[in-house]
Amino acid sequence: YMELHMGNKGDWVINPEGESVEVKSFTETERKDIKDLKENDNATIVGTLVQVFEPRFYDSCPECSKKVEYRDDGFYCAQHGKVESKAQGVLNIVFDDGTENIRVVCFRDNVNKVLDVENVVDLKENTEKFTEVQRKIAGKQLEISGRVKKNDFFNRLEMTANDVKDANPKDLAGEIKES
Repeated sequence: YMELHMGNKGDWVINPEGESVEVKSFTETERKDIKDLKENDNATIVGTLVQVFEPRFYDSCPECSKKVEYRDDGFYCAQHGKVESKAQGVLNIVFDDGTENIRVVCFRDNVNKVLDVENVVDLKENTEKFTEVQRKIAGKQLEISGRVKKNDFFNRLEMTANDVKDANPKDLAGEIKES
């Protein structure tokens, strides 16, 4: 994203007369095929969940959900100080739209949406229950919006999900019919 730096003599003029600004939301995305994704794209992809890896968990701040640091006397959030940690889920999936597939990383509420559960933490110590959920959601049709990044270690593009929704089969059928 663009960044603005101001020197010590810089000045802000709030809402200057005669000027208008078009504000674009960071969540605005363009619908793309996976094969057409490029690094740093903000895009929406529609397709099928083909593989779900076991969720991982990290300790987070109950206020801001950011990762906390453990010290001798407890957990600390950079913004909120000492806190009682809250477990948050991280889920990796493989997603396919018929043109290609991509690994998608989901955090917090998006994990629950993909897995179709109330709280992923309930699966933390229950592998049988996770296996049951895995079977239930195999082949699920989703619409995922997110940011595309390059994983340098594996030399491939991956997406970090900002939003996950169930795909509407009627809308998908209409799009196929039109094309």
